[in-house]
Amino acid sequence: MKSPPKEKPLLGGEGLHKRIKTGYAVQRAFQLAWIRWQRQAAIFIAEFFRTGDERHLSAFCKHITAMRAHLAGATQ
Repeated sequence: MKSPPKEKPLLGGEGLHKRIKTGYAVQRAFQLAWIRWQRQAAIFIAEFFRTGDERHLSAFCKHITAMRAHLAGATQ
């Protein structure tokens, strides 16, 4: 009988490559989401300047607060 195959180590070879690739994908997804959030913030402030409606300014402030909270949580 043959012995069972040995597992590949997680810190070398393919295991390390998978961990790096996964980490990069997560970082790239966060970067793309951050760009979309910035774009939405720009839309809110542009609407405020265009209309003068304080609801848009309030939405902008809440959006920026949420962005900062999310960023603080992501860096911990």
